[in-house]
Amino acid sequence: MNIIKTKIFIKTLIVISLVQAGSETNFSAGNSRFLADLYKDSWAVIIGINDYKHMPNLNYAVNDAVAIKEMLMSKYNFKEDHIKLILNEEATKDNITQGFHQLLQKAREKDRVVVFYAGHGETYTLPSGGEMGYLIPVDGNPEELYLTSIPMSELYEIAQMSYAKHILYLIDACYGGLALASTRGLTKTTPNFLQKITSEKGRQIITAGGKDEQVIERSEWGHSAFTKNLLAGLGQSVADIDDDGVITANELGRFMSERVYNETDGLHTPQTGRIGTEMGEFIFFNSADFGDETSFLEYQKKSLERKNKYLTARRLSWTYPGLGHMKMKQKGRGMTFIALETLSLAMTFVSMSGINTAQSKYTDSYNIYKASGEEGSEIFQAAKDQYLSDYNKYQSAQLQFYSAAVSSLAVWVYNIYDIRKQRYNYSGTKSKSILNVSFSPDSRITFRINF
Repeated sequence: MNIIKTKIFIKTLIVISLVQAGSETNFSAGNSRFLADLYKDSWAVIIGINDYKHMPNLNYAVNDAVAIKEMLMSKYNFKEDHIKLILNEEATKDNITQGFHQLLQKAREKDRVVVFYAGHGETYTLPSGGEMGYLIPVDGNPEELYLTSIPMSELYEIAQMSYAKHILYLIDACYGGLALASTRGLTKTTPNFLQKITSEKGRQIITAGGKDEQVIERSEWGHSAFTKNLLAGLGQSVADIDDDGVITANELGRFMSERVYNETDGLHTPQTGRIGTEMGEFIFFNSADFGDETSFLEYQKKSLERKNKYLTARRLSWTYPGLGHMKMKQKGRGMTFIALETLSLAMTFVSMSGINTAQSKYTDSYNIYKASGEEGSEIFQAAKDQYLSDYNKYQSAQLQFYSAAVSSLAVWVYNIYDIRKQRYNYSGTKSKSILNVSFSPDSRITFRINF
């Protein structure tokens, strides 16, 4: 009986060992995939229309389109000849449709596609009570939507017809009739998250808002609220809330919804959804930060290292200005902050000593002035003059002290701010000094601080 139990126990251990070995092998194989395996090519169609023929003109839609193009190229390695930019008078219905057709021809199974549109949207109410959304080209007429405009259903059809792995529509327009599937439930804490969300095809969309909402543009932004926050979310990686170097479409959608709603006081709220039933996830990442030959496992390790380095630098920035920058290998800025703070503190202590000396002299001269006899006498006038002189010196010493103290505090605060804003921009590269010193021909020295 004991022999039988022993055999069963041994067989159980063997089975468990094999299962564990298999799972470890699968995990290792999954993580050995490289970031370069995610996408082979990246494509984009970018549309911006200011000058409409039958609609009110917009101010910044073209700026929005150009800025998005530059951001995709500089931040996410999109190639210029892979981006179709259609602006103003070129943005006719035929040209836009032709741009979409080119995507169908060029984008392959391992490619990702971004479609960005900045312009007017319109909602058509169906006899059944439903709604249909339209994008208005430069020659579009709201009185003849079907003939002159592009129904959103056409974008959905393109998404279904395309071979591309992932497609993301970024629509800076408000319209009704959004028929979108809900987003998936996976989060970045899910084991092997990147592998799971990128293994399947996916079609997603983020729009500026729905029916009866208006896109907000402001001159101080130079953009619409939607694009302004899109540039911050992607261009500055502010949408990368967990700072892991990857921004998913869902992560971007949640960021846009909250930021735009707050920035426009609720006048319009971006909406995020999925086209079709495929549950893949479009992702933004900058391969230049890690290298195309970086595996998922190495990426996760480097992301953690980068995050820990930033957190350490942030703590050091509170300890003493410049130390955080030195930690991040920004020696130019680090040494400048250290020098400015040390100089400011030295001036503060020197001026504090000057205050004590000036106050002592001022107190003595004041006592002599009070005891100098009758007003109008030479002794009285001399004592009064000395007292006023010492009082002015005392005030001057106070001004020097407060100026030095404020300067020290300003350097400290700006140093902390400069580190914090690099949470989303940190690339590990050396930065230039913020202090420039120049010498003029007449032997004058000029100091310039570049903030």
